[in-house]
Amino acid sequence: MSVPVVYDYVVIGGGTAGSVIASRLTEDPDIRVAVIEGGPSDVDRPDVLTLRRWLGLLGGDLDYDYPTTEQPRGNSHIRHSRARVLGGAPRTTP
Repeated sequence: MSVPVVYDYVVIGGGTAGSVIASRLTEDPDIRVAVIEGGPSDVDRPDVLTLRRWLGLLGGDLDYDYPTTEQPRGNSHIRHSRARVLGGAPRTTP
């Protein structure tokens, strides 16, 4: 039987903001933080880390691809893409 893990904070979303919040909270070594993210890590993922490749991610398994509600007078089919990956939306590598 395993012992349940207890956390002081649970951060939902490992994008840019969630990662920064978790990092700041863990500056105190006595605080335990869990980060819950819907996607994988972007480590060693050139398809995610190379900004010029972002179009290839749209509509794929790493894109939440939120639809918008159709409007009667325009802006009917807007896609709101958000990265489903630890670290957030694509960014450039050095």
